[in-house]
Amino acid sequence: MQTGTDYSNTLILVIRGWGDAVHLPFISISGGTLPTAFLELLRSTFPGADVMHPDLDMGTRSKARPRDLVEQLLTEVDRRWAQGNFEELVIVAFSAGTLLARNLYSRACGARLPETEAGTSQALDGPPLPPSVCANDARPWASRIKRMVFLAGVTRGWSISTATPAALRFFAPILLTMLNASARLRGKGQSFIQQIKRGAPFVIESRLLYLQVEQYCAKANATFQLPHTVLLLGSRDEYVSPADALDLGPSKDFTYLEVPGSSHIDVLDVAQGPEPAATDVSDAGRRQRLQLRRAKLIVAALIQSTAQLKTIAMDRDDIDDYIDELDRHVVHGPSPFPTRVDHVVIIVHGIRDNGFWTKRIAREVKPVGRGRLDGSHTLVVRAPSPTYGFFSMWDFINFWGRLDATYWFLDKYAEIRVLYPDVPISFIGHSNGTFLAAHALRLSSMVMLDRVVFAGCVVRTDFDWPCIKGRASSILNFVATSDWVVAFLPGAFQRLGLRFFDVGGAGFDGFGDRPNPGGPAVCNFRYLLGGHGVGVSEPMWRPIADYVVNGVLPDANEHNPIFRRQRTPAQALIGRFSWLAPLVIVALLGLIVWILVATLDGLALAVSAALFVILVNSIVQFF
Repeated sequence: MQTGTDYSNTLILVIRGWGDAVHLPFISISGGTLPTAFLELLRSTFPGADVMHPDLDMGTRSKARPRDLVEQLLTEVDRRWAQGNFEELVIVAFSAGTLLARNLYSRACGARLPETEAGTSQALDGPPLPPSVCANDARPWASRIKRMVFLAGVTRGWSISTATPAALRFFAPILLTMLNASARLRGKGQSFIQQIKRGAPFVIESRLLYLQVEQYCAKANATFQLPHTVLLLGSRDEYVSPADALDLGPSKDFTYLEVPGSSHIDVLDVAQGPEPAATDVSDAGRRQRLQLRRAKLIVAALIQSTAQLKTIAMDRDDIDDYIDELDRHVVHGPSPFPTRVDHVVIIVHGIRDNGFWTKRIAREVKPVGRGRLDGSHTLVVRAPSPTYGFFSMWDFINFWGRLDATYWFLDKYAEIRVLYPDVPISFIGHSNGTFLAAHALRLSSMVMLDRVVFAGCVVRTDFDWPCIKGRASSILNFVATSDWVVAFLPGAFQRLGLRFFDVGGAGFDGFGDRPNPGGPAVCNFRYLLGGHGVGVSEPMWRPIADYVVNGVLPDANEHNPIFRRQRTPAQALIGRFSWLAPLVIVALLGLIVWILVATLDGLALAVSAALFVILVNSIVQFF
């Protein structure tokens, strides 16, 4: 950073947060807007600098696409940089604006989305891997970004947890439902705030684009280096936890400053001038002291050197204490991970599943890698098997429940990709796990999978595989002879034309034989003798491991008791009329309701109806 007092050749980009300002008779909240006092602090810190704060559509009811806002920022910075004689750019962002800032920085450096890669419509030659930074596409001002300051940042997206205030936990789902419903009615898809939730495609895109830049800057011949990032988070921030704000890793160049006595919005509440007298113990005096202290920390974050910041920053070990063990990207001391990893296999369970089998398949996958010679060395395979916990039938048929689970999967995929940035990732999934992988591939172009195994698949048989061309090598779909779970529920939904459920019967009927130009090779393995869980039963563990590690298809030997080439006529007939199952269930429920209405009245009807609703809800939630 500059040490002089003239900053006329410095451009300061300030990005606001989400939400509108609220001014009531007894309370005033700035929301995501930038207070005048905060902007004045920036101008006084950088005398003569050009402070730009673009007008972005980030109000409470915003339905803007975050990527469109990043494009707007790129255009405005390009124009302003061309108009002035600038030598340095400082980025300051608040709350949700930090996500835009990091995406902006990565795009400016030449980080690329996979869908922009040349030749993605062609067949894959080897496993799909993320693209790298194209330095030739970098903006002229990208190498002049010397510092980024994030205030109350949500660089990993926002999330609601038990630490969230009770009122917010209650009202947030209601507010989100209203905002998303409004967005859908206007043909916008989702509200802005929904698109920056933890695990949302834009959040994953931002994290993995930044990873591209980190990898590029680590090279000896890199033309620019990462700017130092300073993160400031209020000690009483009620919306953002350190886990939401931090990406920990061996190459992360950041300083973490905790802002005392500050909530999420308070971080921007600053003042300049003399400090009140020590005898002033009024509320106004205490507030002014906090305002001045925040201003001092922000100024330090903006202009002090890295060495100076270390004297006031939180120690790295103390930061780790804030992060849940499963969220840590780095463990001090001897690394628990091998220095070289050749292949990663993600294993995900289905609904109402304890997931124990995922650990056992993982134990099968790793020795298969060790036993295979690839050139001159044995393959080192990692097999993470994360769990999203109990997932009821109601969660499964509920669109938002499945979307939240997909965001969970995207977040886990990003964490694994950060740990193993240049390693092929394969996938093994059962039941709802198959939906998560397929939906994630469709939602985010950043998801790239090598070999994919589906068992008890609940994906539609007409899934658009060409839409993920270049991002998956091959799909092995185990089709069972009597998977009635798939046939009677997701398969029946598809046969009834209920597209809004977005699930189907590929685990019973297999994927269709439509042309798949440029998409992954899809193999339906017909048939496994058994029901919904046969694809991940113990006899299948070794064939699955052989496929994901070596690419060897299972041997359909008719003497194997699990493999069977044909269905019985009865099984085929039941499958053909499986669409009747949900209709029968609805008819029975309707009959019960009619009996209650026809035979009861008054208090008896009200009590019986309440008990009936409670019973149905309990059954749906339990199963």
